[in-house]
Amino acid sequence: MSWFSDVNVDDIPDNPNELPNNTYKFQVISAVLAPTKQGDKTGITFKYQIIEGSYSNFFPLVDWVRVPDANTKKDEIQRMLSYLKMRLLAFGFSTEEIQAFGPEMVEKCIGRVFYGTTSSKKDGDNVQIRVQKFDPVNEGGIDWPDDDVM
Repeated sequence: MSWFSDVNVDDIPDNPNELPNNTYKFQVISAVLAPTKQGDKTGITFKYQIIEGSYSNFFPLVDWVRVPDANTKKDEIQRMLSYLKMRLLAFGFSTEEIQAFGPEMVEKCIGRVFYGTTSSKKDGDNVQIRVQKFDPVNEGGIDWPDDDVM
């Protein structure tokens, strides 16, 4: 019996780390607030899993978003919060929830669904895949039929 007997070999990517740049439906499967190993910055590490289409078995993508802490310079705070706000809006948080968002609410990100547009960047032999654009699934966001999303 072949491991490939139930699939078409041509449908399997030649490179397991290659994800076409596209928009996918993701779910937040992990959200952890922690300092960096050096202890000089604090951030939320998000893990996103594609949940629809042929890439739904692709490995989770990891996204780190820095949040203000005691070491944050005042002129960096607005930009940090903008990156976080962009994600929270896509995750479906209301303006009121975002206004109240703090460390105790990080776990509320888990299970949220959003559309994310990916980009790949080759760095030597490694390929870095990131979610560059975040859109909510509901109200005002992209609401494509499932077959339009890979």
